[in-house]
Amino acid sequence: MTSIRNILYLLLVLVITATSCNKDNTIPDTPVDNVDYQTIPFSITIGITPMNGSVNGVDLKQSFASGDVVEISNPQILYEPLIIKATSFIGKTKFIYSGEVKIKKGEELTAGSTKLTAVLKNGTNYNNGKPFVDVQKVASLAQGLDQYSYWACENFTYNADATSINLVQSTVFVDVTLFGAKVAMKYGMAFYNEVVKGNYFYAVPSGTNIEIEGLGLDVNADGAKKSFYHIGAEVPDGCLPALFSVGENKFVFFSKGNLEYRPMDGEWCFAPQQYHQCFYSGDDLGDNYANWMGEDKWTNVFQFGAYLEGGNPCNTVNVENNNMALDANNNLSGSCAYGSDWTTLTESEWIYLLNQRYDAMQKRFGAVVNNVYGLVVLPDDWVTPEGLSFKTQYQVKYRKDIPNSFTIDEWALMESAGALFLPTGIKINTYFSLEFAYQSLTFDKSQNRAVVMSYNILTNESGTEGYSISTGIPVRLVQVIGDNSKITVE
Repeated sequence: MTSIRNILYLLLVLVITATSCNKDNTIPDTPVDNVDYQTIPFSITIGITPMNGSVNGVDLKQSFASGDVVEISNPQILYEPLIIKATSFIGKTKFIYSGEVKIKKGEELTAGSTKLTAVLKNGTNYNNGKPFVDVQKVASLAQGLDQYSYWACENFTYNADATSINLVQSTVFVDVTLFGAKVAMKYGMAFYNEVVKGNYFYAVPSGTNIEIEGLGLDVNADGAKKSFYHIGAEVPDGCLPALFSVGENKFVFFSKGNLEYRPMDGEWCFAPQQYHQCFYSGDDLGDNYANWMGEDKWTNVFQFGAYLEGGNPCNTVNVENNNMALDANNNLSGSCAYGSDWTTLTESEWIYLLNQRYDAMQKRFGAVVNNVYGLVVLPDDWVTPEGLSFKTQYQVKYRKDIPNSFTIDEWALMESAGALFLPTGIKINTYFSLEFAYQSLTFDKSQNRAVVMSYNILTNESGTEGYSISTGIPVRLVQVIGDNSKITVE
């Protein structure tokens, strides 16, 4: 019995020993030396194109910042993309990147034929090595460079001795300085538009179409030509900072105040404020009114065409005696005595501005500004300043019931947003009237009368009427936007 027990114990030991030996000698599934890639050193010199220095104080080379990397890839040949950091610099425009590249088993880098792609990445939410395909407003050009750049060189050829490439920026940065015009930017399905009043910055993909309504700008931002565009336009001296449409695709700037003249020395100027008047209601040819005889006072009412060169603001203008030339449309064609860039609106342009342009009825209303009655006209692209309000539709019997009133400070906010104010007051013979009219360029030959813009501040109705050419009527000058609109694209 004891011998049988010993035999069984010996067999059990043999089985355990055999099992242990088999486990220790098992052949691994993947030998440690059986890798499917080879590692070779890789170095590349990278520059930037275009290398146009700095734009508005922002150095283009800021695209290369601490922590930036370049990703070298070719999924057919490389085992994985090579991520390399800059190791040294050449001058101020080129950078040397070095590292080790993993080549798939059976593949090789062949000088002169292997194609690779290089993309600059800086790890931000947007600049992650993918093309920028949006239209984005940015706080500054520096922010745009940091977040929305896309520097790449696709399908460059590997050179075993010295691979050297230039990265091309396909994101375009647009620096826009405008006075209140609408900017529309479109790229594929991406669309962005807003009214620009000041200095704004945008990041857009190469090929984005940029239009500026009212200024006739239609430009394609081409990153192959340059990475930075500056689009700027100046408000002409003496004008309100906003555009008003006075016809189909015709826009004007209005002067900051009514035209004024001093008979004593023949000086012209604009009223210091839009609500400024040279007289008070009920005045006759007394001390508060600058008469036509050369006293040291200013006047802001003129007989028809008297503010043009060849006219005389102290005398009646006789159109029939050819003192003033008319064009084929019976509009005055002479140059303005204040300056050749200035003119007044024609009858049709006044009608278009007040009654026919888009949302015209919501862009004009009677108001009292600093206790002066008149007409407020809003520009095409209008944003009401915070804290202000007004009624554009109303009818009242008495001037005191007009619902819109602005203090000097409130009007300053309206004016800074581009609002136009036309104070009332015309002179008929020897007295002033609160009738509301402004001169136009148009002459009614059949009635031998000047055509003026008229507006009723009680009923909110606007049109044109004929007045004697000897009636004293206010003048508001404009500059027409055209080829000399002072817009630049650089």
